[in-house]
Amino acid sequence: LKMKSTDGTLVSYVHGKVSENANAGSSAAIVELVGVGVDPKVVADAGKKLAMHIVAAKPLYLKADDVPSEVLDKERAILRSQLADSNKPPEVQEK
Repeated sequence: LKMKSTDGTLVSYVHGKVSENANAGSSAAIVELVGVGVDPKVVADAGKKLAMHIVAAKPLYLKADDVPSEVLDKERAILRSQLADSNKPPEVQEK
């Protein structure tokens, strides 16, 4: 399923389709790609691959602003713990 947006191209991917002719399945993603002078086949291929990766990643949130601060704090703590074991200087770890 490929659609046009006002600014670019929308490309979708449906995982676990209920039938070959259906656009329903167990999960799906739609991505919008914007570019000038790009081959439409390249855009469609890249969009499908991106949509497939999104479905595989099973994101919990649509936008960064949607992520609760508690989740961000927990993830930062995990990253800091990993960096502490990296033997990098503290000023590098804070970046």
